[in-house]
Amino acid sequence: MFLAGDAAHVHTPAGGRGLNTGVQDAHNLGWKLADGSEELLDSYEDERLPVAADVLGISTELFDRGVMDRGNPALRQLGVNYRSSKLSVDTGVNPGALRAGDRAPDGYIGMIATDPGDVRQ
Repeated sequence: MFLAGDAAHVHTPAGGRGLNTGVQDAHNLGWKLADGSEELLDSYEDERLPVAADVLGISTELFDRGVMDRGNPALRQLGVNYRSSKLSVDTGVNPGALRAGDRAPDGYIGMIATDPGDVRQ
């Protein structure tokens, strides 16, 4: 049995991370269920439990303080990674800043320049 979303981790609405966490849980579990590999399915809890624990800690802290600090970078969850997952293996000799298990970086859209003083993204 696998639990995802609010069934897996109930916390206060402070910080507004419940839906995002549930969607991340479902995405992580969905592709693993589609593959059906026991090794992949076994990695679900190892990968998602630390994320849920972080969200629970943040939302509890915000609730206790009575503050909805939307500026807190931890609420954006852009630092979530699975570097410690048994599925994340760096095979390079000198891994760079981007490592196996990291969130994919934002893509580059490109620049449009009509003249040197007019640059837009």
